[in-house]
Amino acid sequence: PRLDVLAVLDARTGERLAELRMDAGPRAVALDRTGRRALVACERGGSVVSIDTASLEVVGRATGLARPCGIVASPDAPEVYVALGGGAAVLVLSTETLEPLARIAVDAEPRGLAVSPDGETLCATHFYTGRVSPIDLRARVAGPSIPTGPGSNFAGFAAFDPAGRYLWVPHVRSNTTNVHRLFDTTIFPLVSIVDVEGGREIRERRIGLDAVDRPVSMPSALAFDPSGRHAYVVHSSSDDLTVLDTRSGLGVGHAPVGHEPRGIVLSGAGRRAWVANAVSDDVTVL
Repeated sequence: PRLDVLAVLDARTGERLAELRMDAGPRAVALDRTGRRALVACERGGSVVSIDTASLEVVGRATGLARPCGIVASPDAPEVYVALGGGAAVLVLSTETLEPLARIAVDAEPRGLAVSPDGETLCATHFYTGRVSPIDLRARVAGPSIPTGPGSNFAGFAAFDPAGRYLWVPHVRSNTTNVHRLFDTTIFPLVSIVDVEGGREIRERRIGLDAVDRPVSMPSALAFDPSGRHAYVVHSSSDDLTVLDTRSGLGVGHAPVGHEPRGIVLSGAGRRAWVANAVSDDVTVL
């Protein structure tokens, strides 16, 4: 049977340091602002598990949650934000105790979460509509959700650019009214760029990934280099990665990765990337 674990790897050598048994369906992990805690959202287990990163021991657990799908920590406060896919809400937990601090109502099926560099704004994507809910973290309230175009879906991730000005959302547009449902006329892989403060998607900057790169499918996550000059997008259905020039929106690189990539992180210097592959059960190092 498949084990539900959190794997800890040595970033320099790739050596597997530990495998920690988690609750069912671990989907996402976040480090708190101190780096002393790793918080894991376990969707099928309905829990968030807290791990001491020094001892690699489980030190806390929040249970009874409605399908926790996404998780991200505040850059400047001792709290973590959890997207409740089954609860149409974002839960705020203390990173120290996992006690609930607030529950913020949003649209249905929140999935991807991104917090602005200044720690004041949280954004949640909605998986089946592609909409984005901006949340004022000081007032603990969500504003009107922002659309990313008709037919948008598969919006499970979001990231602010390093300057914190725009939110980038990889997603899919499904042209369900198309009579001739071919692969290149029905499903379109996109990155939408959202002006959160202005409350709108910048339509003229929307990136059609199949137009700027070779045919790719189901963009699932992205990461920026430290300068913000390049964005790296992984595609969970075509098993590859697109490198985007963030100024022009053009593709400037392409690389194969493992099977069904679902996450990517870059090193602090931006010279190395790690891609987590869900089906091949491995990590691609670039």
